[in-house]
Amino acid sequence: DRMKVSYFAIFQYDWDGICVSFPDLPGCLTCAWSDDEAMAKAQEALELYIEDIPIEKLPQPSQREQLKLKTNEKPVLVEALAD
Repeated sequence: DRMKVSYFAIFQYDWDGICVSFPDLPGCLTCAWSDDEAMAKAQEALELYIEDIPIEKLPQPSQREQLKLKTNEKPVLVEALAD
């Protein structure tokens, strides 16, 4: 039975594109050129990251106010289905 999980991705804007990372999921990274592409790639990265992790072993997602952001960063909530 699949369950929806949500994690914040950090979109970091720079001259060479958007770097996407998940503070709660070490090593879950991707890059893109536009917000739309970054969102699609973030969802794909999240799905791939969690696909072999049992739902009870996933880390607790951070709350919005727990995130420490730089001026060129924006938090985006990304959802995926977990087993």
